[in-house]
Amino acid sequence: MFCSSAGVGLIFPSNSPFTNLQDNTPSFQQDALNNRYLQVQGSLGSSTIYTHVIYAPDTPNLRPQFFSQLPRTFPEHSQHIVLGDFNLTLDNDLDQSDPSLVHHRHGREELLDWCLHLGLWDAWRTTYPFQREFTGPALHNRIDYCFLSADLFQNSLSS
Repeated sequence: MFCSSAGVGLIFPSNSPFTNLQDNTPSFQQDALNNRYLQVQGSLGSSTIYTHVIYAPDTPNLRPQFFSQLPRTFPEHSQHIVLGDFNLTLDNDLDQSDPSLVHHRHGREELLDWCLHLGLWDAWRTTYPFQREFTGPALHNRIDYCFLSADLFQNSLSS
């Protein structure tokens, strides 16, 4: 089990296909990420996989800095799995019951920039492009996500 004190944690069961697990989190504990970001490196077959767990700040004006400070430097051909509570929505119409709300937009540009940099796909939205499904506490928005590297999604999840 890997965990941090602000609500991020990750459990790999003993029969997990991931091997050579290493907690890289201490390297990324800048003020904005402190206890809100967890990163575990491991192997899946011959691929290096980085699993990231995110618990983004609920305070809107803190999210842009948080997402801007997420790590971007990884070895070539690394694969990523990113999970967590991002406290924002990615699509005004599909991910919110009221598209006019702006509270959950803060940090969106910075998160999308990070996802683009790592080549991440929203696995659920790619599978269900037009379905509205809400995960927030009051079920008014979708703020919990699972992003995957494009290759990992195409070669593993989709099959």
